[in-house]
Amino acid sequence: MTYTAAAFALAAGLGVAGTGTADAVPASGCGSTARPIMVDHPLTLSTITNIGGDLGILYLGYFPDCRGVYAEVHWNSPEGYNAYTGARWLDAHVEGRVYLEDENSKMFGYVPFNMTANGSYTTSQIVTIDKDPNGNNYAAPKAFYPRVDLTVAEIDQPGGLTYGPHPCYISGSSHTFSDGGWQNNAGGGYCA
Repeated sequence: MTYTAAAFALAAGLGVAGTGTADAVPASGCGSTARPIMVDHPLTLSTITNIGGDLGILYLGYFPDCRGVYAEVHWNSPEGYNAYTGARWLDAHVEGRVYLEDENSKMFGYVPFNMTANGSYTTSQIVTIDKDPNGNNYAAPKAFYPRVDLTVAEIDQPGGLTYGPHPCYISGSSHTFSDGGWQNNAGGGYCA
């Protein structure tokens, strides 16, 4: 897949990706000569089915110029209808953290968020695909997964909750950098 302005926030917000844990080996020089590309199949994040509303998409991005990978959520501004109360909800409050997981089940690159889903982006740290969190070289297949720990609450009026909060853990599709392969996520993108 190729870069599109609507799909990636990193070109405008590289400083945000530099925050988080110190247990990842950061990639440097990202975006200096190449734009990011999406390297997995994006996963739609949704609230539970009886309320509806897509919160956004979770995906894995890659900067070829620095061999850096990151997880990112592009948040929608969802609206929905609560089948339990009959009320239309106006927005969704989301909080949690976005991060990466490697083929060895190591999780790193955490970036927290606490916000209203509003069309913005939340991006993990950008880390190298070549070295694990301990600084050792990765062997093939160099697989990475985008992850998000998420709590969602639907808002039916300014300051008022209709339903929630709902905690969930969502895993996106993997990408293997040694052969370009991918594996679909085992779970869905529903937060219930």
